Amino acid sequence: MSCPKNKTSKAQLINSIKFYLTEVLEKPRDEFEGMPACPFIKKERLKNKLMIDVFDNENESFLDKIELFVKSSYTDAVFAQILEKPLSTKNSKIYQRFLNDVLKDNFKRYKTIVINPNDTINIKGFCPRSHAPCLLIVVTDREKLNDAHNKMLNTKYFKHFDDEYLKHLHVKREELKL
Repeated sequence: MSCPKNKTSKAQLINSIKFYLTEVLEKPRDEFEGMPACPFIKKERLKNKLMIDVFDNENESFLDKIELFVKSSYTDAVFAQILEKPLSTKNSKIYQRFLNDVLKDNFKRYKTIVINPNDTINIKGFCPRSHAPCLLIVVTDREKLNDAHNKMLNTKYFKHFDDEYLKHLHVKREELKL
């Protein structure tokens, strides 16, 4: 999936991200043992601590976008990135590594997670990433992400994940407290 630049306005993209957050990521799901696909984003969104914006790499650099985020009162960000051609799962992982390397050199505190709507990896047939309106770049504090990861290991959240998806998320089955 790609979002053609000439067909999608910034306001439309932001609204579609908000819909994706509230209707896909924040809703409790059986696949996650009654938890939302993303258990932590709703709190940030409701506290108005989640920057939702568009990253246009033809008119701004990623570091400029991050600098605006860092100077703001937001604690997390979701940036839509419009691409002319869709990315494969493999290429979105490479892109995520690239963005994280850029952040390590300039903004060590933050980490990105790239959500690719072309991903097919799923939990019991449900693929939350496939519902994303376009490629999304999530930016969050590394320490906060690590704390959230550790909290999730002590829940039944990962109960229905297969080994492929656990590997994709860098979760080892032996770490789980199922």
